[in-house]
Amino acid sequence: MKSNTIILTLATLTSVLLAGCSDDRYSVTDEHCKPEYWQQLPDNPEREALIEACMTR
Repeated sequence: MKSNTIILTLATLTSVLLAGCSDDRYSVTDEHCKPEYWQQLPDNPEREALIEACMTR
């Protein structure tokens, strides 16, 4: 019973820490919606989502 509580506590703590570590390089801002900024980012789905969000903004 005690080990289950410890595991649950660690899982909760890990979830909270990961949620607080978001990558704001892909947030939609005036600076991030410039093509010069996009070219610096790695080619990945997050970059494509940022470009699409900037175009529909």
